[in-house]
Amino acid sequence: MRWTKDDFINCLEYYKMKDLPFVNEMETDYNRLSPKYIFFAILEHEGKSDEDIQRIMGISESTLRSTRSRINSKKR
Repeated sequence: MRWTKDDFINCLEYYKMKDLPFVNEMETDYNRLSPKYIFFAILEHEGKSDEDIQRIMGISESTLRSTRSRINSKKR
């Protein structure tokens, strides 16, 4: 399955019902994170392993590392 931007947005809307403070923190503490990056951060916040994140998002290990680095670079 390939994720679309709408898929990520829908997941974020659902997650807001579960943990609104965390989503708000991601939206305010980071400079313009995409829905994909916020979803990635949610998976980490939920305690998912790197292997789980790769499987869920359909990404490689190098993409996982790159995404993590890009998210950290957007911290305000």
